[in-house]
Amino acid sequence: ADAGYPNGFKSEMLVSYEPPNPDIAAILQEQWAKIGVEMTINIKERAAFDRDAYSNEYESVAIPAGFDAANPIAVLSSEVQTDAYYNTSGYSSPAADRAIIALLQENDPQEQFKLIRETSAIVLDDAMCIQLSPGAFRTYWWDWMENYFGEFSLSDGNATELVPWMWINEDRKKALGF
Repeated sequence: ADAGYPNGFKSEMLVSYEPPNPDIAAILQEQWAKIGVEMTINIKERAAFDRDAYSNEYESVAIPAGFDAANPIAVLSSEVQTDAYYNTSGYSSPAADRAIIALLQENDPQEQFKLIRETSAIVLDDAMCIQLSPGAFRTYWWDWMENYFGEFSLSDGNATELVPWMWINEDRKKALGF
């Protein structure tokens, strides 16, 4: 009611078919109904979902999608900046864009932290999305793995491209009792 919708509103939620996305959509649909949001769930196979989610040509659609949590510079430039590929909300803020451009050009870590905080404050104040749960990954490895330093991936969340560059230090493995 405070936002100008005293009787609620109707919307659509675009969802990819992979688990747990349909379950998350059902939970959101039920919870939002309690505050007057009537949500229709539109489940699509992955290619159709990606086409529609990244086109930014939809109207009145919610998309339960992940939001990276580890590297704020990557998140701000790829998910927040106007017309960024992963900016599925279609968010656009000249103030945030100016801060992101300055951040991408800054080499001093202390200045980067300052710009990250400034940009994050703008984005959070604008409420560009409802962040459900940021992802967190942990990668563990045995001490006898050589040439591996805890990277999660070299590309898009795929650790398999790292394997050819690692090897096992058999002497260290034996010394550790394995």
